[in-house]
Amino acid sequence: MVSHEHYMKMQRDSVKQKLGTLWSSSKNYSLRKDEINNTEYYWPDIDRFSFPHQIETVKPVVTEVNSFVKRKRTVLQAGGNCGIYTREYAQHYENVYTFEPDATNMNCLVLNTNDCNNIIKFQACLGESQGMTAIQNPLEIMDIGSIHVKTIEKMPENLMVVESKPNIPILKIDDIKFTELDLIHLDIEGYEFYALKGGIETIKKFKPVIVLEVCEDGHSEKYGYTRADMETFLDMIEYKFVKQLDANNDNVYIHRSLLVPP
Repeated sequence: MVSHEHYMKMQRDSVKQKLGTLWSSSKNYSLRKDEINNTEYYWPDIDRFSFPHQIETVKPVVTEVNSFVKRKRTVLQAGGNCGIYTREYAQHYENVYTFEPDATNMNCLVLNTNDCNNIIKFQACLGESQGMTAIQNPLEIMDIGSIHVKTIEKMPENLMVVESKPNIPILKIDDIKFTELDLIHLDIEGYEFYALKGGIETIKKFKPVIVLEVCEDGHSEKYGYTRADMETFLDMIEYKFVKQLDANNDNVYIHRSLLVPP
């Protein structure tokens, strides 16, 4: 019988073989060309999926989201990733608050937005209560958009996951003490439920449009809640689903008091 330690070593060796030279430089980044918009972004070398996906979706997603937001003063956006969405929102809003826990992603985000003076950056996670956490990166799938807060349950043994030290701050949305907030856009790999719970007072006060990533592949279950739990919570704070975006899986929710009667 193969021991767990030997099994994990075999998995690690398999991943190293797949990644080749990227294994030793998985935290490095370099300039990558955006052929669609004829520009360049600093981007982690390990990524293969997230870059083309964000390049293709950022403008249609932000354009459609903005159609639901009447006043474009302040947006809270997480995860910030490498700043493509952050930068796009900075073109439309007076202030952008972005949260990204991963150090390499944050380095790229800073470099990609260093000419924008209306972005407030936090290298932190959003959650229900203050604390510290580790983050996990399923390295072999080569998708920097899949980095997430450490899960309650163990990740599948056949998936090689790199885990940070538990030194990443968790902040609450309510900690920020906003004076205005028009939009909350969360794509944080299943942790959206707890981020919203940490912002109940802010949400009640400002009634921002809420946009959430919605997936059917266990994103929420790995953190101990279901999609039904999320819908119940949103209903409790008087938010109603209005549309799934055309360009991705994000859902738009608006406070009932702001809906136009049919």
